[in-house]
Amino acid sequence: MGLASDRRAGRLQRGGLAMARNPLPWHKRYHGEWLGSEKRAGMSLAEKGLYLDLLDRHYAEGSLPSDEAMLARLTGASPAEFNRAWRRVQMEFESDPSQPGRLIQPEVSAELAAMDRYAAQQAEKGRKGGRPKKAVALQRVSSGKAVVNPLESHEDLDLDLELEPAEEPAVGE
Repeated sequence: MGLASDRRAGRLQRGGLAMARNPLPWHKRYHGEWLGSEKRAGMSLAEKGLYLDLLDRHYAEGSLPSDEAMLARLTGASPAEFNRAWRRVQMEFESDPSQPGRLIQPEVSAELAAMDRYAAQQAEKGRKGGRPKKAVALQRVSSGKAVVNPLESHEDLDLDLELEPAEEPAVGE
């Protein structure tokens, strides 16, 4: 399958490897937390780059392959570069208990699970018709015509509305 057909199918071809399309192409990143962390302070520049690249891939794909040669290819690192940085970075990942042969970073997995729960809640709301509609009441104005007036809540709705035009007061009263 060529690059154009991979894009049409929702996959990006990179380095001969097809990646799944990320339905949410971003994730929260707390830069203050990262910049001030002991984890970051103990990493070399290469280790930081590898770690962040793997975190992004984890968010995009849900987990990472445990095969180190595959990880090196996915990150674009040479085997020697990857092995030097991986010695430190691998401590941040663990085996995925639900998928043999895959790795996860626990904090990312927790965030992905929270995102999945939120998406499921939003989908359920959508199945129920989405956001509740504002109540609408008919309000009489001095001309005797009815106009639509959106209300803030259903509690403001007067259900005993009379829609008959009011009688005009007699002249001279």
